[in-house]
Amino acid sequence: MAQTPARCRSDRRPQEARLRLYISSDIEGAAGIVDWQQVRGPGPEYELGRRLLAAEVNAAIDAAVAAGAEQVLVDDSHASRWR
Repeated sequence: MAQTPARCRSDRRPQEARLRLYISSDIEGAAGIVDWQQVRGPGPEYELGRRLLAAEVNAAIDAAVAAGAEQVLVDDSHASRWR
């Protein structure tokens, strides 16, 4: 009789699901962005836009961690992703 592969044995407990989150952010989509000056620097309006985006992304991270996320990866998808 053939042996059952280890990954199929019923006596092994399944791994617990781990919550991992990938956030792709873009400043044009952030709440409160209403003008192109807020997405293109330099200047005070751009600094406001950056703060709005950072606050929104940080709120998403905080909520994910509160929900049990073990890993969070944030990707700034604006333009060439250099900001």
